[in-house]
Amino acid sequence: MENIINCLNRSGYDDLPKFQKDVRDTILNLMVDNSRPITYDEIRFSCVKKGMDIGLVNLTLSKFDTEQYFIAEDEEVLFMYPVSSSPTMHKVTLADGRSFCAMCAIDALGSVVTFDQDISINSMCMMTEKPININIIDGSIDYTNDPELRVLHVNISKYQNWASSC
Repeated sequence: MENIINCLNRSGYDDLPKFQKDVRDTILNLMVDNSRPITYDEIRFSCVKKGMDIGLVNLTLSKFDTEQYFIAEDEEVLFMYPVSSSPTMHKVTLADGRSFCAMCAIDALGSVVTFDQDISINSMCMMTEKPININIIDGSIDYTNDPELRVLHVNISKYQNWASSC
């Protein structure tokens, strides 16, 4: 089976400057570690604690909000691809033992790249409601409970709100 990392196209995150990637990683890890929405103040505090410039953090938060790198309400990040602060049927467990709900099945698969570690996915088919279990190790699918499993993906570049197409 082809390496899943090779199947994933470049994302909009690839072109971010390192500082903005670091802020993104901070937000994602805060969401995973806390299993809930994360406030801008929590993000600022964590970034400053890491030695990041608060002015650049604020500019990055503004960019991420304006360009929909995340979905926020009242300065609280609710969703940032691939992490959902709300329960979904797509649970991802990282090799480091942390787990979270992915926004959709495609995001669950992409988590292997986002977090740069092996993952296990426990999900459910939207059509059949049958359980789907996948383990990705070293970028390749190591196990699936259904060897006939196929992924249907739409052209997300035609949607502004990707979540509406999952």
